Amino acid sequence: MQPQTMRLFWAIQYPPEQGKKLIKWLNKQADLSGLSKIRGIRWLDPAFLHCTLHFMEAFPVEAIPGMVEQVQSQVSLLPLKEGSGAFSCELDQWHLLPRPAKPRVLVLSLVPEKLLARFASMLQQTAVRCLETVGKAGEQVEAHFFAQKGDSTAYQRAQHKKAFFAHLSVARGKPEVLKQLYRGVAELPDNLKVFTVNKLVLIASELQPQGAQYYVLATVPLESTVGDV
Repeated sequence: MQPQTMRLFWAIQYPPEQGKKLIKWLNKQADLSGLSKIRGIRWLDPAFLHCTLHFMEAFPVEAIPGMVEQVQSQVSLLPLKEGSGAFSCELDQWHLLPRPAKPRVLVLSLVPEKLLARFASMLQQTAVRCLETVGKAGEQVEAHFFAQKGDSTAYQRAQHKKAFFAHLSVARGKPEVLKQLYRGVAELPDNLKVFTVNKLVLIASELQPQGAQYYVLATVPLESTVGDV
């Protein structure tokens, strides 16, 4: 039986080859901090390092094609570089989330945050419109950090309860180990900071005992409004 909903998120991806170099560099940082032999750190998959722009805990499967089509039409309206939709992102400062006192993940913030926030807002609004189109307004549809009950307006309000923070997660682990790594980690080398974003990616996330497993459902190139599903 096909699932009626899927756990999805829109994201931009950090290049996998750069991701391998980043995780290798972080392993060296862990060595310098004396953490390499301590259990409690799990490096994230370098093939799927990403910045989540909009997360959907349980999005209706029937609404996915329409959402992708709408995103394809919307990307051309965003203020991107003239002549090309591609733009540069830069990894910035280290942070511990969700709270420095009790972290679960080590991340790097991303710039340009304002542009990424515009993408996040566009994707969230598109998700709302698609829910209305498929007639899910009267049903319960889960979203990030809440369970929607009622109409798509409730969905929209709840999405804004958590402010957007553009970041790239690199490691999960025990709070004390993450805090120790955070204190010892150096500034990221220049060759790992900057990367080019030329597409939006819709990723399916399946929860497994060993952690979330990702696979790409759709891409929307930023150079044009033609995507592939």
